[in-house]
Amino acid sequence: MAAVDPLYENRDFSSFSNFAELEVKNIKLEWDLNFETKVISGLVEHELRVKVAGTARAIFDTSSISVSGDVYVNGEKTTYSYGEKNDSLGTALYVDIPEAFRAEETILKVLIFYSASPSASAVQWLEPGATKGKVHPYVFTQSQAIHARSLLPCMDSPGVKASYSAIVTAPAWCTVLMSAVQGTSADIAPVESPITKPTATAVNTSTFYWKQPVATSAYLIALVGGNLAAKDVSDRVRIWSEPEVIDAARYEFDETEEFLKAAEEITGCPYQWGRYDVVCLPPSFPYGGMENPCLTFATPTLLAGDRSLADVIAHEIAHSWTGNLVTNSVWNHFWLNEGWTVWLERKITSKVKNNVEVGRLSSQIGYQHLKESVQGFTGEDEKFSQMVWPLNGEDPDHAFSSVPYEKGFNLLNYLETIVGTENFEKFAKAYIDNFKFGTVSTGEFRDFFVQFVQDLVNSLNNPAVEEKEEATATATASSNNKKKRNKKKGGAAAEAPKAAGLTPSKSFVSANVAILRKVEELDWNALFLTPGMPTYPIDFTNPLANAAHDLAQRWISSRHSHSLSDEVHFHSPRPDMNNWSSQQKCLFLEDLLEASTVEPFSSNFLANLDRAFGFGSSKNSEIMLRWQQLCIRANCPWIYDAAVEFLTSQGRMKFVRPILRELRRSQIGGAKVAQVFDENKDAYHPIARKMLAEDLTRIQREEEETAQKAATLQATKSFQKTNSAQSMSSPKATASPKSPSKAAPLPEVEVVVVDDASDDEDYSQVRPVAAAPAPEAAPAVATPVKATPAPVEEAAPAPAPAPATPVVEQPKESTPLKEPVVEETAPVVPEEKTVTMDLSGEVDEPVEVNPKVVEVAQEVVEQVERVTSPHVTPVKAKAAEPVASPVPVPAPAPAAAPVAAPAAAVPVPDVKPVAEVKPVPEVQHKVTFAPPSELEKVKVVDTPPAAESSNTWFTVAAVVAAVAAIGAVVYVRGRK
Repeated sequence: MAAVDPLYENRDFSSFSNFAELEVKNIKLEWDLNFETKVISGLVEHELRVKVAGTARAIFDTSSISVSGDVYVNGEKTTYSYGEKNDSLGTALYVDIPEAFRAEETILKVLIFYSASPSASAVQWLEPGATKGKVHPYVFTQSQAIHARSLLPCMDSPGVKASYSAIVTAPAWCTVLMSAVQGTSADIAPVESPITKPTATAVNTSTFYWKQPVATSAYLIALVGGNLAAKDVSDRVRIWSEPEVIDAARYEFDETEEFLKAAEEITGCPYQWGRYDVVCLPPSFPYGGMENPCLTFATPTLLAGDRSLADVIAHEIAHSWTGNLVTNSVWNHFWLNEGWTVWLERKITSKVKNNVEVGRLSSQIGYQHLKESVQGFTGEDEKFSQMVWPLNGEDPDHAFSSVPYEKGFNLLNYLETIVGTENFEKFAKAYIDNFKFGTVSTGEFRDFFVQFVQDLVNSLNNPAVEEKEEATATATASSNNKKKRNKKKGGAAAEAPKAAGLTPSKSFVSANVAILRKVEELDWNALFLTPGMPTYPIDFTNPLANAAHDLAQRWISSRHSHSLSDEVHFHSPRPDMNNWSSQQKCLFLEDLLEASTVEPFSSNFLANLDRAFGFGSSKNSEIMLRWQQLCIRANCPWIYDAAVEFLTSQGRMKFVRPILRELRRSQIGGAKVAQVFDENKDAYHPIARKMLAEDLTRIQREEEETAQKAATLQATKSFQKTNSAQSMSSPKATASPKSPSKAAPLPEVEVVVVDDASDDEDYSQVRPVAAAPAPEAAPAVATPVKATPAPVEEAAPAPAPAPATPVVEQPKESTPLKEPVVEETAPVVPEEKTVTMDLSGEVDEPVEVNPKVVEVAQEVVEQVERVTSPHVTPVKAKAAEPVASPVPVPAPAPAAAPVAAPAAAVPVPDVKPVAEVKPVPEVQHKVTFAPPSELEKVKVVDTPPAAESSNTWFTVAAVVAAVAAIGAVVYVRGRK
């Protein structure tokens, strides 16, 4: 199969369903809510259209779904089966299509009786004690991204959009809401079933009818059931919540209608969903909000009492156009849902507040969140810091962060700076109009933008065309506008100048051509596929943010001047934050948080800060989050109880995950935080519970790895000391009794050998290899082995040979070749030098090395290569010259007596070649030690046609043996 451009990827690797062969047109649901068994049961009927003739089965996504009876296709009983369970994606349900219904364009009605699991990941059942009223239980669903499959068998992919209806039976005390418009039994008929349908188990029940006529993705099918009250904001806006908080919720979300009107004006598209209701859920809801059509879910953490967090509602309203109306085709392109929504949200709030700086301030705070998210993605997960996710079977929840939100917004904002705000807002209207009721990929977005700019520049360069298009836009419907936008260049736009006879100015044309050139020069693949922070220019400076930054810097600069009794300049109240928005306060605290990563603040400093501004008593959850993070990092004992209360009193992942991680890594929390989570985990939504458990596991693993590295480092230091002492006592080193009290330090060369034979990045083991001459080690590496640390250990050099006998009498004025004598001096601490040799051909960090070390290493490497490499014909190595000590030896004192004949140089025995090696493909293995000034050129070149990792280790072993021969310290970094 040919590779697919990731910008156009429309295959959903998070779904088993065969939506490419079958189109879902409508879904009918009939559910019974059982609060005692915590089960949603009933039936689903999928109306499908055969797109590909001969399609033999319909494949649905499920997760812990139990089919409770037979399955029918167009009223005929059929067979079904399950696929293999996938821990992340659930299980495929295969429904066989009778042969009579496999023709193209055939309409199928697939009827499935089933029940969801009590532990369905999309559903949270709350006991009465977890509600505000404490009397009745509560249930709500949350299906994004791939949890709808635990609520009903479905084609659970965002690109599959269908209308739906539902008939829901619940206890009489329960009010049921859904992401649809409420109907009646007159306009929503039950499913025609070939068998008698099960009846509701409860005696006193109520039945609710809901209908969603606009095609909707399965993840947007949502339900709430509980003791609910309502208050209207406008004819189309109603606020729902438990009766105990309805007044607070109604007050907090009072601006909802204003937000809606602003969104309609900015998008140029009327609200398409009929009603816009908001339900304030119990505290365990894991998100700030969820954009379910007709019924936005909101967290009670938004109830700050001052409408300071209402921008979350603006975000969910924006989703009514970007996300619900225009939907990312697969989760790889999730940034198209969220990046566009953040852009529209900030346009809405700036318009309602009549202050463009409000949006810029929010953008600056968002940029800080983006940096934190990017820093949190390491190793394999770094790929999720790019805009187009390379999902390949993973649960999209694992990729979730602020990246699609803020990196997506930043790209759109950057494009806006290129073409200008007025032009980009025109593009936003055209984009929504062109893709509404459908789906879009990143590649389609890019193509539409480029074409729009080309058409725009052509029209701007021809005034008559611009006037004509404006008149046409006023007089025609949006469908005609769409056709006009899609005309090819050279059409009406090219003919207009002849009719008008108008010529725009050269400067006007030049400016527009410059815009087009900038767009055409964009490296789109780099923009969408590069992990990390954006590299294009970003500037959100504004006076609101500047005030927060300035005050933060004043406090940071005074961090060391605070004592417990210091109340002279920091007593309450302080006028600095009068009339500040909650966003400015958050930005102030985020500056302090960033400074605390370098050096945590003292508890005295934070006590004075709280005395000045009262952060500890704030009811604003965004301020509480940042304030508690600051105090936890400072290990303030008085913040622990408040942080645990915040952690366990609500389940919004934006808050509970960072607080849990901060507490777990702190001295005041530590390991006991895991017990706090274990005691309260059942109160969290299943999605939040899973993510929190993974966070704790990750931190535990990090601590174990850190402890292992610390133990290894301690062993390494002990080895260095031992090796240093051995080197000082080696026969190769000589010293005179007259040597100075301070001996020159012996350079140590730490050779880190990295096996690059595979893509595995686990280099967690660091093993010392004893220093010794190389020749005797050669036979140990002749046997092919896998690329693990063990073969390198086998290749470790043998102990140095003793000097040959007889020993010739030395001059009396000289010191015999024995243990060096250092007069009354402290142990020498060797100077550590590191040469990192990577078989990919690069050096980590260039350092200077004693030239003699380099020279001797080169000499020994050449000898060992001759006799150990399996890739060359073994030859007998010539005897090496005496190995000179890298330690400078003072000149001998003047002779005081007749001197005997000097000792002859101790020869190094000839190195015996290894046995003849069976020929292998010709490979060049070359080890080069450059002069110290050019050490960055040191390379190990390994370019076999099909390298075996064991072959790589032969050369590695040779290098280890060679450098060990000069008394250096050698470490080998290998695989577990």
